[in-house]
Amino acid sequence: MLYNAHTYYSLRYGTVSVEQLVSQAASLGWKTLGVTEINNSSSMPNFVKECKKHGITAFGGIEFKINNKLLYVGVVKNNLGFQKLNAFLSHHNINKEPLPERAPVLEDVVFVYSFSDRGKFPNLRESEFVGVKPTELQKLFSLTESEKEKLIAWHPVTFLHAEKHELHRHLRAIDNNVLISMLRPEDCANNWETLPSPQELQEAYQHHPYLLQRS
Repeated sequence: MLYNAHTYYSLRYGTVSVEQLVSQAASLGWKTLGVTEINNSSSMPNFVKECKKHGITAFGGIEFKINNKLLYVGVVKNNLGFQKLNAFLSHHNINKEPLPERAPVLEDVVFVYSFSDRGKFPNLRESEFVGVKPTELQKLFSLTESEKEKLIAWHPVTFLHAEKHELHRHLRAIDNNVLISMLRPEDCANNWETLPSPQELQEAYQHHPYLLQRS
């Protein structure tokens, strides 16, 4: 399943409207879809409404970043989890406290760390997982079975089509107040973060199906 899609509610990052995202997802055959905007959840009311129109089960969460650095993605299981996740973010915003590097323990919320950060917290909690992107699958062959236990599939979505990557780069340059040529790789999404079909996602992880089963 896709749990890390962005719309233009991810300010100066996302390139697609909620309506476009959900409509395209429906046309590709998705029955479940998740949106996790960067440091906010403002798109959720509209997202849920659009998903209902297209017969898609909606869920969401929040992607937490500090200065372009990804900390973790929080994915909620239900309305209580959504409330808890927003309360966590609001507390830090109101009190101007920096977000912690490790995700908190929140009822009915699952947190996903990037594969590059997998060694930062060696003893992951029940609610913590490590996401593996399609471009990182080759790295799994050197891991032991125990090291794979907390891994799940992770395919972010930032554009509907690869042509929108250039628009995304312009938005990132504006956000960082730099020339496009000065953008660092970590400032931008990967150009492959387009919306796949369920079949394309299965094909991408065909040699590691357990990653999809846990997602």
